[in-house]
Amino acid sequence: MPSAVGKKVVTTQNYIASYVGAKVLEEGGNAFDAAIAISATLSVVIPHTSGLGGDGFLLAKTPEGLIAYNASGWAPKELKVEKIDNDRSPLTVVVPGLIDLWEFIYENYASKSLNELLNSAISLATNGFMVGRGLHHAIVSSFKLSDDWNRIYGNKRFGDEIRLKGIARVLKEIAKDPRNFYDGKIAEELTNGLRERGVPMSYEDFSEFRGEIISPVKMKYKDFTLYELPPNTQGITTLELLQNG
Repeated sequence: MPSAVGKKVVTTQNYIASYVGAKVLEEGGNAFDAAIAISATLSVVIPHTSGLGGDGFLLAKTPEGLIAYNASGWAPKELKVEKIDNDRSPLTVVVPGLIDLWEFIYENYASKSLNELLNSAISLATNGFMVGRGLHHAIVSSFKLSDDWNRIYGNKRFGDEIRLKGIARVLKEIAKDPRNFYDGKIAEELTNGLRERGVPMSYEDFSEFRGEIISPVKMKYKDFTLYELPPNTQGITTLELLQNG
């Protein structure tokens, strides 16, 4: 993974995000500040991996102990099916939890303002960035899957400049208050848009959503104690693989 190395090390899936995270640390921010700034930047430059519509998880060690937080979104209350056969079905869409995780980190552990931490991501979305190889491959392989995706990304290829003014607008509202994503005009627009596309999502699904502090699971491995997030994540699978390996 692309890394930015100085007295502290940042590594992410994208060199721009690594640079943004390293810059936050160089300017006096802590690791939690960097995590928010990196996550926001990744949501802009490689949106196909999750983006603002994805989930969020945190497992961190602090002087006070371990922190574990699960911000995976719940299914719409109106969902009335027992089985979904198509993984691209609109019925697979859940409430995005990532922004709730940003709010949890910001309110409890961040040292910089949210506006500072989201500024780089907002600037990239507003002023543009070059399509990287990962996004290029996602565009090429996904062009038949979504008219919405094609309208924004369909004619872009590696090295092309792209601007994401819609994402920039949402990030600006989040910078004012993360709950604006779940409760207010942005939430209304998102839920209305989802319903138009066959997702049985209500405004209340968004406005009532909150992630939760959880207890990590742990296992002894050789001379180490390993910690992972419990179900509904895949963390326990990692521990089982090590145990049986």
